[in-house]
Amino acid sequence: MRNEIFKILEEENLKADMIGCSRHSAAIVHRNKIISIGHNKRKTHPLMFKFQHRSFKILLHAEIDAISKVRNKNLLKDSEMYVSRLSKGNNILNSEPCETCKKAIRFYGIQRMYWT
Repeated sequence: MRNEIFKILEEENLKADMIGCSRHSAAIVHRNKIISIGHNKRKTHPLMFKFQHRSFKILLHAEIDAISKVRNKNLLKDSEMYVSRLSKGNNILNSEPCETCKKAIRFYGIQRMYWT
């Protein structure tokens, strides 16, 4: 199942904005079904303001985008998050969530995270 989700995220990364030298995508999986996919974007979002301690660094992260798209936040407690990152040359990079995203993930009770 994990490999399938990461394969989907590799394709989804192409939809994400290139920020710096990479693109990020994140999927939230509830009971083996993807319920949300998020991408990093060159825009802001209220959840970024809530969890980011530096107001000048508030571009929308893929993890926060995925969380914001889930209407029933109670589902997040029994969900997993998968995060993928691609370089400009489409090489897979380390995509461990930043501290801002980890705060949001803990806040919403997501129990397991997997990243490339």
